[in-house]
Amino acid sequence: MFVKSYPEVAADEGVRRQVLSENADLMVVAFRFQEGAEGKLHNHPHVQSTYVQSGRFRFTIGEEAFEVGPGDSFVIPSRATHGCVCLEPGTLIDTFTPRRDDFSLIGPPIYPRTFAMTNVETRYAIDPETARKLDTQGLRDHFHASGLFVEGEINLVYTHYDRLILGGAVPGSGELVLDHVKEAGTPSLLDRRELGVLNIGDTGTVTVAGKSHEIARGDVLYVGMGSGPVTFSGPGRFYVLSAPAHRTCPTKLIRAQDARRVELGSAETSNERVILQFLHPEVAESCQLLMGYTQFAQGSVWNTMPAHLHDRRMEAYLYFELGPDQRVFHIMGKPEETRHLVMANEDAVISPPWSIHCGAGTGAYTFCWAMAGDNVDFTDMDMVAMEDLR
Repeated sequence: MFVKSYPEVAADEGVRRQVLSENADLMVVAFRFQEGAEGKLHNHPHVQSTYVQSGRFRFTIGEEAFEVGPGDSFVIPSRATHGCVCLEPGTLIDTFTPRRDDFSLIGPPIYPRTFAMTNVETRYAIDPETARKLDTQGLRDHFHASGLFVEGEINLVYTHYDRLILGGAVPGSGELVLDHVKEAGTPSLLDRRELGVLNIGDTGTVTVAGKSHEIARGDVLYVGMGSGPVTFSGPGRFYVLSAPAHRTCPTKLIRAQDARRVELGSAETSNERVILQFLHPEVAESCQLLMGYTQFAQGSVWNTMPAHLHDRRMEAYLYFELGPDQRVFHIMGKPEETRHLVMANEDAVISPPWSIHCGAGTGAYTFCWAMAGDNVDFTDMDMVAMEDLR
């Protein structure tokens, strides 16, 4: 669409904004400031370049503050917190990629916005003797993961425990594409990996190899090795798990009602629960990734108790469906020297093969479990007697 001119609108006190040109991938905007006017601190997923056409400004980007004048220019990275104060009246010319849809005057994006804001954090493996010496923050730095579910972003944790990747994808109003992840060392993530996706939000869509899968809350999609880029869209909140693979297994959508159900525990011991197994040899074939989630009967709060170990596999938990004031006390460590982590809603925890993994909540919750390692035998575990816990 060709638009000859755009109106100038009030952006804030003492600030006028005028879009100069735009398409779905790019937008150029003029901001005209009066002396003393502020561009309040904010952040956005777009990459922004700023050119000072006239005037003088004091900018803050993250922890850095600096002054700029006519002819100066700089780039503001995606999600960097930034703002400015106008020292002398002037105009800034800002360019955004992709387009700032909230500024647009030509309607929805020309084509669905694909903006793969992918953040990856690496967690290195440590031995139990090192873990024993860590304080609370040290334990959290190594084993706790939060902030995975941010609208407009894919946030991943690449662990050195069996090379499992866990994370969240929240597309919001656009699309997110999971493709190249540098840490995996391949052109596309799934070149030598498999993927499991659990939707913990409203019904959304995951597109793989040209086929779109509508995934309701509680459904799991398995994606086989070699499937190429994975696109997320719609109002879903997608929890993603990936492990190395040596062969291609069929991509398969497993509805919650089709999962294998295992009922365990009792109300008397406060651990009455149903284990729903999705990526399991009797439900969906995979190379090494096992995945499902556990739901509790009313009044039951203990998970995975009695505790166990499986030295041949690591495990990761995602705790979700907790109220804002509720917490889960996740117990970890060697059986003879246990520690705990306090988990909030949508927090994940990495459990190394040498550690137990269990917990108790202050209210109702659900947790997704996933394992990767030497086998896909769900029952391959070494039980820990109550009297051996310390």
